[in-house]
Amino acid sequence: RKFKLRHQQFVNFSMRLTEAVLVFGQKMDSFDIFYHNMDISMIFNKNKLLFFGPTSVTCKLEIAQQYQYHSDMKGLILVLADWYNNSDNGNEDNGAHYFNSAWMSDFVYEQENIFIGADSPIKLATIIKTIKP
Repeated sequence: RKFKLRHQQFVNFSMRLTEAVLVFGQKMDSFDIFYHNMDISMIFNKNKLLFFGPTSVTCKLEIAQQYQYHSDMKGLILVLADWYNNSDNGNEDNGAHYFNSAWMSDFVYEQENIFIGADSPIKLATIIKTIKP
């Protein structure tokens, strides 16, 4: 019974979060660049990413770098861009959705955005390897 209730709460929260991103969020365009921290090193065999779960990103490189440095992480900063480059091809129907959550964050300066739903691919533009001196 407790498991069903907890699962139901998770499903409801997941649906609301996905709705917030897909309905009330914005679409990426060719000017949008986002940064996502990873605390492990990985090898990517493709530069086409889909985020099925909630993924937190920032639009400020210095915030991503600061997070890596202060958390003593040795990992990667993924630089993410629009896969379709909408301003170049005129196709406004494509583009991954993101939700600007900075206004409700306790850390507004982080400029946090959320991707979820894998509605459209995101391009892995480059990878920055971080090494703490």
